[in-house]
Amino acid sequence: PSAYGYSDAATAFANEEAAMWAIGSYAIPQIRSVNPDMEIGSFVMPATDKAEDRWLNSGIDLQFCVMEDSPNKEAAMEVIDYLCQDEVMDLYLADQGGVSCLKGDFAIPEELGDMKEYIESGKVRDFHDHYYPSEMAVDALIQTYLLDTSPDAKEKFLKKFDTEWQRYNRDLIRRLQEENQ
Repeated sequence: PSAYGYSDAATAFANEEAAMWAIGSYAIPQIRSVNPDMEIGSFVMPATDKAEDRWLNSGIDLQFCVMEDSPNKEAAMEVIDYLCQDEVMDLYLADQGGVSCLKGDFAIPEELGDMKEYIESGKVRDFHDHYYPSEMAVDALIQTYLLDTSPDAKEKFLKKFDTEWQRYNRDLIRRLQEENQ
């Protein structure tokens, strides 16, 4: 499995060559492009023995913005207003299999039915990867760790992660140190 790229994994899963794929709902459209009739279900990964301590990891991966000095600010806002209409949002969600970040009466896709209680109760936490800069290339760090069969693989990974964290967060660390003095 570690030799599979994202597209290969999506295709293999869609072709039912795997029973499970640890991925987010954002993969549903790609899976459906290979196998439109596939029955897809999702669940919260049980990271603790106590069900009441489990949370759904999620994140908003799309956003709209208009630059303050945009010469087309009014036109851009019209496009955003259009895209945020309930009917348009329903079309997008039906195609993408996602959950709306807008308040409203939007259906939770069938594929996410087993996570509905977490979504509706607000038992949702942001993805951990939203808390470190993309320049850290954590995906590569993790992949290297997963392929490392040496007895000290975990220690090497953690040391490298800490080193990279400090390297790419120098300004943040300095600011926090100054604030706490």
